[in-house]
Amino acid sequence: MKINHLLKQAMVFLRRLTPERTLKRLESETTISEQQQNMLAMLDNSKDVIYHFQIKPEWKFIYLSPAIDLWLGEGTAEAAMKDPSVPFQLVHPDDLAEMMDKVSNEVDYGDMLIQRWKDQDGIYHWFEERITPIYENDELVALQGVTRNIDERMEQQRRLEYQANYDALTDIHNRAFFNEIIEQLNVEVSTPAGMILCDVDRLKMVNDQFGHEAGDELLKRVARYLTRFSDHDTTIARIGGDEFIILITGENAHHHLQELDEVMAKELEDYNGIHPEEEIHLSIGSAYTGNSIGCMSQLFRQADAEMYRNKAEKRQKRIDRNRSVPV
Repeated sequence: MKINHLLKQAMVFLRRLTPERTLKRLESETTISEQQQNMLAMLDNSKDVIYHFQIKPEWKFIYLSPAIDLWLGEGTAEAAMKDPSVPFQLVHPDDLAEMMDKVSNEVDYGDMLIQRWKDQDGIYHWFEERITPIYENDELVALQGVTRNIDERMEQQRRLEYQANYDALTDIHNRAFFNEIIEQLNVEVSTPAGMILCDVDRLKMVNDQFGHEAGDELLKRVARYLTRFSDHDTTIARIGGDEFIILITGENAHHHLQELDEVMAKELEDYNGIHPEEEIHLSIGSAYTGNSIGCMSQLFRQADAEMYRNKAEKRQKRIDRNRSVPV
């Protein structure tokens, strides 16, 4: 690599990245040679990954800033300068096609590209990239880009999405997520659907006798128990203080619903037999529709009515048992 050519590339990049006032101060205080050296130092010390990648006549990096080593490990920049395929080996498999499109003039270079690259410990990091294509005779010959790490932003976004869709106590889906799915099924997606609505019995008693921490532990146990029945056609959510729901969709929803009705009762009895100190008691109601469009509110009401009927039957049985006990 010729140093003069590298310095020219540094000038181009830094003029794009540096505020106009700073550039004017640099130009007034230093000679041209000093400006070039200062800008190259700024380029090398930037935490953003800055590069000039030649495509024609052959792939090679004309410049790659050492900042890439901060994120992917020492020696990454040197390796990529020797072998231009290194970034393609480190990119996440799901992002490789976009990488290939980038060097094939198949992307909109005005858009920000989001990609994941793997470091030397096998951990993927998120980056956003701004690209300037370079053409000669209407042919793409090179790319200049600035790539910035966005791990913190993506983690914050992940946390916000999790908080929006998951119940903080039980780590299963929440009411907001359930309502969104119900709206889609009610308006957009036509499919057979079934519901199993579960109300946690004796939660108030546990809270009153043992405290709310014990009540929270009961809710967590219920969530873990119900999660055992989760699969790709099943959504499990906590939709109220003591209410959970299992939503089943797909062509096999009716059979799956009937199967779960039987299996849940049997497994819950077995669970309580094995864990008498951590018993779970649920009132359960289920309902089914062959077509979800326009029917989801009615489906929920049917499951809710069945659940309260089950709760009333269990309450009456307890009353009858107490009456039969001799005084």
